[in-house]
Amino acid sequence: MDFASSTISTALGTVNGLGASIDLLSIVGVWFLLSVFGFAMGASRLDALGFSMITATLLKPFAATAMFLAPLILGLAPFIATITTIGGLLIVCYLAGLRLCDTGFVDSGGMIGSAVSALAIIAIGLALWNSAYATVWPFPLELSPIFGAQFTLWWLLGSIAILAIARQKRTWN
Repeated sequence: MDFASSTISTALGTVNGLGASIDLLSIVGVWFLLSVFGFAMGASRLDALGFSMITATLLKPFAATAMFLAPLILGLAPFIATITTIGGLLIVCYLAGLRLCDTGFVDSGGMIGSAVSALAIIAIGLALWNSAYATVWPFPLELSPIFGAQFTLWWLLGSIAILAIARQKRTWN
């Protein structure tokens, strides 16, 4: 099966007549896992993840011309180069974000605060996926009108505001 021209959702279709594609079910599954992660480890880690996703996307264009990194990237296939570049930048930005976001204590604001923070992370991921990474993996057609280019700025700003409000709410104790 050639995955370069099709996605898993089009290859497998919908799941058992639920009407939901694999992509949409994966998004819901990631939201659930992020909620549990935020509840168990402290939602400030979700704040760091949100900011690292945005920062890694902003830094990605500079990786193609970076000294020492550019020759390594040029030797890889475009899909693999994009995935490894974003993965490496995401890890570096996440580790820096952990230092920037106060994670000296487990600050779980409960399951609701973690779920809201995880929902903001999902919105950041979907907005960036549709605007910057749709060439790497096709964006679900069902969500294209909601996360279109004209709404990307508002999704990112709203998600950052939600992360800030949820973070502030956790420290009101």
